[in-house]
Amino acid sequence: MAGSSSDHEGEEPRGISWTANAIRAIIMNPTVAGIYTHKGENVVDENGENVRITDRPLMDFTEWSELVATLKSDRQVRRATPSRSMLGGVAVCKNCGGRMSSNKKIKSSGRVHHYYSCNNVNMGTCPYPSRIRREHLDQAVDQFVNVTLGPLPVMERVKNSISQAKIELAESEATLDRLETDYRAGRYKSDVQIERYWTQHESQSVKVERLRNEIKSAEAAPTWRETGRTYTEEWAAKDDEQKRVFLQRHGITVTVGIAEDESRRVTCKMPELAEIAEETGLQIPEGYLWKEPVSEYSFPARVTSVRK
Repeated sequence: MAGSSSDHEGEEPRGISWTANAIRAIIMNPTVAGIYTHKGENVVDENGENVRITDRPLMDFTEWSELVATLKSDRQVRRATPSRSMLGGVAVCKNCGGRMSSNKKIKSSGRVHHYYSCNNVNMGTCPYPSRIRREHLDQAVDQFVNVTLGPLPVMERVKNSISQAKIELAESEATLDRLETDYRAGRYKSDVQIERYWTQHESQSVKVERLRNEIKSAEAAPTWRETGRTYTEEWAAKDDEQKRVFLQRHGITVTVGIAEDESRRVTCKMPELAEIAEETGLQIPEGYLWKEPVSEYSFPARVTSVRK
């Protein structure tokens, strides 16, 4: 049978490979949103509005505009290499105020233990360097975040409407520039052409003014909306690097000290709500009992292992 798979058995696959740039170019094309283009330019009607080629595009124009805005921002999304610890550089030694970092100790038995230790221990500038098992400190911070923030809704700043408005504004301004350039060059000769020029120019001018006012209002008063996730869900989905950024963004401090009985004392503290609401959009629902944003935990200096 012609064209059967057996005819090509053992042959190398043919075709071209899909690269990131190729996919990006396809997505950036306005035809994805159902807009008619010619020689790389959007085709507009007599009012300067984009001419649509279909009522059922691959993407809604609003969604496409938001995606294009993100791609055009040229922000390099770099996935940080997962760190060895969650609290390295975040935890602080109570005795000297120095940062603590993660290190490991290998026992004679071959067992490996991870600790957070005061960075000043090697410099001799800390009178009593703090040191704590990594799993203990991570456990304390996990509990603090889940108890203090856990049930609350995670908010995100609403920027999509601004991004779309900026794209439309750039397109309208480009249309006005093109119209005015053609007019000055004398390309509109007949009365009909001149009439259409003024109709399009007025339509685009009104649109530019409207969009500028919308953007100005939106930027002056940013709003927040719920993501549908709680802080418990958000925290559980993060890796150690992301958790560290989360703690820093929310202003959560972690201090480690040593008590007289050699036990490790951990203090987790969170700023007042007003201090972080502007940055994170954190909101406390009516009737929710806001937990005390300071918690202390105690861990034994040594953990006795039971041999089986």
